[in-house]
Amino acid sequence: NDGVLIAGSISDTGFQNDEIPNEFWGAALAPFWDDLGADGGAVYWQEFFDGATDVLVVQWNDRPHERYDDDVTFQIQLFDSGPTLARFVYQDTDLNAGPADNGASATVGYQWSGTGGQQVSRNTASIIAGDVINIVESASFSDTDRFTIDLDAAASSTVDIGFLADNIGDYGTVELNLIDPLGNMVASGQSLGHPDANFGSIISGFPLQESGEYTIEVKSRFFGDYAIVATEDAWLDVEPNNVASSGFDDFAVTGAAIGFLGNGATNLNLHNDPAAFIDISATGQALGLTDDGESLVNLPFDNPLLPSGEYTVSNNGVLALGTQNVSGQNRTLPFSGFDLAIIPFWDDLDATRGDVYWEEVSIDGVDALIVQWDERPHFSVGEGVTFQVQIRDSTSLPLRYAYKDVTLGNNAFNGGGSASIGFQDSSNDAVTFSHNASSLVAGDVIDVFGSDRDIFRIEAIAGQNLLLETATPLENRLNDSLDLLDPTLTILDSNGLPIAVDESSAADGRNAQLLFTPESDGTYFVMISSEVGGGEYTLRSVTPDGDFDHDEQFACSDIDALTQLVLSGEYLANYDLNLDGQLDRSDVDQWLADAGLANGHPAAFLPGDANLDGAVDGSDFNIWNESKFTATDSWCSGDFNTDGAVDGSDFNIWNEFKFQSITPPASALTPPTTVFAPPAFASAELRRDHIDSIFSGYEKSAGRLF
Repeated sequence: NDGVLIAGSISDTGFQNDEIPNEFWGAALAPFWDDLGADGGAVYWQEFFDGATDVLVVQWNDRPHERYDDDVTFQIQLFDSGPTLARFVYQDTDLNAGPADNGASATVGYQWSGTGGQQVSRNTASIIAGDVINIVESASFSDTDRFTIDLDAAASSTVDIGFLADNIGDYGTVELNLIDPLGNMVASGQSLGHPDANFGSIISGFPLQESGEYTIEVKSRFFGDYAIVATEDAWLDVEPNNVASSGFDDFAVTGAAIGFLGNGATNLNLHNDPAAFIDISATGQALGLTDDGESLVNLPFDNPLLPSGEYTVSNNGVLALGTQNVSGQNRTLPFSGFDLAIIPFWDDLDATRGDVYWEEVSIDGVDALIVQWDERPHFSVGEGVTFQVQIRDSTSLPLRYAYKDVTLGNNAFNGGGSASIGFQDSSNDAVTFSHNASSLVAGDVIDVFGSDRDIFRIEAIAGQNLLLETATPLENRLNDSLDLLDPTLTILDSNGLPIAVDESSAADGRNAQLLFTPESDGTYFVMISSEVGGGEYTLRSVTPDGDFDHDEQFACSDIDALTQLVLSGEYLANYDLNLDGQLDRSDVDQWLADAGLANGHPAAFLPGDANLDGAVDGSDFNIWNESKFTATDSWCSGDFNTDGAVDGSDFNIWNEFKFQSITPPASALTPPTTVFAPPAFASAELRRDHIDSIFSGYEKSAGRLF
């Protein structure tokens, strides 16, 4: 009523006008933000088509000021296409009071976020009857950033480049261009056309034909932090994030992917697997429920979907938190009578045959609670349905509905024809699988996930070691993460059953890292889900390269970090250089071999070369001598056999290789500056033509528009 239109739901605009942008709002239009009353007139809205343009009008009509007698009339016109995006139109701005006339006590303007907007006036008599303010999409751009990237046409076939920001909507129109080494614009970004898209603009699948230094150009008329992601031959997940994963994306064993997980969206995934039903009718405890009867069971653990505690088991096919009365008349979801509810088959089930059972079991080594409705008939027909709920103490698969028989002897009821099926988070939030629709057949399974997830298909060979890892590398200029995603990585078999899972084994304690060795050839799936939060991630199949601190040098800091882990007994997969599932001296030997080549030598570093200069000589003896007979976890201090002490056995290793060297190339005096990047990502850094660029790594570059 106070002359403001705000995107989303807000409980109190505040009658006291203030500066724009207002930190408590998102996008907002304020044609006349003032302390308006409701003693006269009204506020109206109407949607209509003006030719091919969809128009929404909101009109404050003869609205008085709370402290003055006269009234004002004005409106907002919103258009679904430009160049004019919105319009403020003023019919009467005279409140018959000098302190408030013509906007003298009002704020006029618009904002695209809590930190960005444009104020036309505040507490200034700036508008009169008949005035019109047009908010027009500008064709010009106020700031341009440029980055350069070296691309090798021989190393990759396609390149994807994406623009992303903490709030993509804050940036309005963003222009993303790729310019070749000759200065020609060869590709331009395309908007994904969805407010929940992963990227604001994307160049996808550009065929790389020329090698050299390319320029990535970013233009926008708005300001803020953003990131540019460039990948070579990687799968780029671009589906909107307000829907469940649309299917399986192909992911090469040696490839990579970039995706996005939304925050907390519950997803239902249907597949058919009769073997997933675990019959407990002979082993479980019968509840003896009557028609419309209920009983309480205890869930002894939490998972991402469900808290521990007592749940009501209803004969009518519902399992609800706490004490509930469940009618035989199913309803659409969400149903206000439930809070949190598991709803595998809500229908008017009877108790003339069968029973309802529950049992605590172990499923693939995971604690679980099963509740099974066994041979339960519909109230008006004789045949019975059999289905169950499996609640697991698992983050990767917390909840499953399994259906053995969904035939009730009447086509109106068969397959869920008169049932509600879904999952309800609260009294006003639920996800529905079906309502009064024959949607199920025998053997169907519905997996319920507590967050958005992406699933990638891989073809693997038995015995082939695969090291998979996630990363959340996108940061702003202050190295603050642009997302709060804490990803979980799960390997699924060809039937979609989890066989390996990791939540936070990467070195940062946040990302997932998993060494997986298939037992047989065939199709497997990699699922990325959210343990906490949402945001962008990268998924890579990598071979550890020994540059553990990512400083683009193979040095003592790296081999010492490896020997420290070997001695501690801790396992981190990205240090497992030979991918044998353990950290030991063989990984140290592998590091010496890889590091010698990476540092420009024709062969591996020799045991005993404590200072890694390519020769075992007196300088290395001096290092051993200085540390002799001490405990250490440093290879470069003389612990050449990685046993935690510098002693005679290490001297013997030095003595065996003394006065031997590996011949360096002519350029050996030049310190190494680059290493081989993991597959599927650009191996060169991105450089920006402005001094205010801050970035790290090869996955992304961060910038800011001013």
